[in-house]
Amino acid sequence: MSGMRRGEILGLRWDGLDASGSTTTVTRQWKPGEHGFVLGPPKTDRGRRTVDIDAETLAVLKGWRRSQHEERMVFDGVWLDTGHVFTRKDGRAHDPDVVLRYDRLVRQAGLPRVRFRGLRRTHATLLLLAGVPPHVVSMRLGHRSVAFTLQQYAHVLPQQQADAVERLATRLLGDS
Repeated sequence: MSGMRRGEILGLRWDGLDASGSTTTVTRQWKPGEHGFVLGPPKTDRGRRTVDIDAETLAVLKGWRRSQHEERMVFDGVWLDTGHVFTRKDGRAHDPDVVLRYDRLVRQAGLPRVRFRGLRRTHATLLLLAGVPPHVVSMRLGHRSVAFTLQQYAHVLPQQQADAVERLATRLLGDS
């Protein structure tokens, strides 16, 4: 629902979640380093961004926070308080490859196969098909430019041409 990269999702911290404004701020991400994954700044300058989140996702995050507090009590004394939204039961950060389990869970559930990475692409595609302006999609995804977004998703836009020409004709010619 956010269009965020896996490393950005796993790099989210609770202090970056604004529940009253229904936003989350991307300031760091897990990315490959010399000896495994390291926490660092987002992939691009535009990767540092605030992402609006919907009410249902916000409710799920609040429920997750309650669960995380319960885990903290169970692991009292050994809980590692990293401040991250998504952690292991003892508070330690997840290795970004943990999302690969998602693919297995989807397969086991008999759901249509959409890889985790595909969720980001699906997010962008559905936004564009819904008529969301490309510059807004580009901002949500943290792309370096709108041109990059259009280069990646131009195949979606021709489907919108018929609607666009009808809107233009209606505007210029009226309801004739």
